[in-house]
Amino acid sequence: MYPLLKQCYESALGAKSLTSSLKSGEIGTLKLALSRTINLRLLTSHLSELSRLFSRLDVKLLRGTASEIVELLKTGEAELAVAAELGQSWERLDRSALFTEEFGLMLNAKHPLAAHSVIEADDLRQEVWLRRPYCEHYEQARSVIRSHELAVDHGYELTSECDLVTLLEVGLGVAFVPRSVSRPETLKQAPVKGTELGRSIYLYAVAGRQRTAAASAVLKMLRAADWSRHSRSPRVCDNQNP
Repeated sequence: MYPLLKQCYESALGAKSLTSSLKSGEIGTLKLALSRTINLRLLTSHLSELSRLFSRLDVKLLRGTASEIVELLKTGEAELAVAAELGQSWERLDRSALFTEEFGLMLNAKHPLAAHSVIEADDLRQEVWLRRPYCEHYEQARSVIRSHELAVDHGYELTSECDLVTLLEVGLGVAFVPRSVSRPETLKQAPVKGTELGRSIYLYAVAGRQRTAAASAVLKMLRAADWSRHSRSPRVCDNQNP
């Protein structure tokens, strides 16, 4: 029962702090770390709500890889974080699951394969791959693609989702990415037959650390939010018809 009681206690402290801050007109401060693979649009409605709660707000958004996010939380440079599996154990690191999604192939909407509801792995043998080593599931994704004897280790190695979208839009390659990655209308995404890979997105916090009123409010918002429209279990694409 300890985790549940601890969460109730922290929620009560957060509510008390938030009430006091609103009464005093305190500036709301929030330091939020995001994985480089997290689409900020997932959080904009919550940030808008935070702006309505606080007349004065100071938000610091930080981006990083899994190891960088853990370090930001340890040092206190970030109060909360939203990311996939961080791959490190730290006894003070609390996490709450938000949603689960599958990976698929992202490519230019004018690509010949863009019209396919499901893509055959054999059709990807001549494609140039855009690699995302900053992704928490990069190695797993690369292993899945390699299992089909595709040359995923050749192409472009990138450091940001912005560069990924830019190269996809000019047709310089394809990428195996999570469903929630920012995708303009110029791009399409579809599952690849014979692959199964998904990831879970978590909200991370540090147990026992005093939080600002704004951080406490965001923590409660994200835990209580309905993430069902984003949550999709990994799809098994085997020998079934599209």
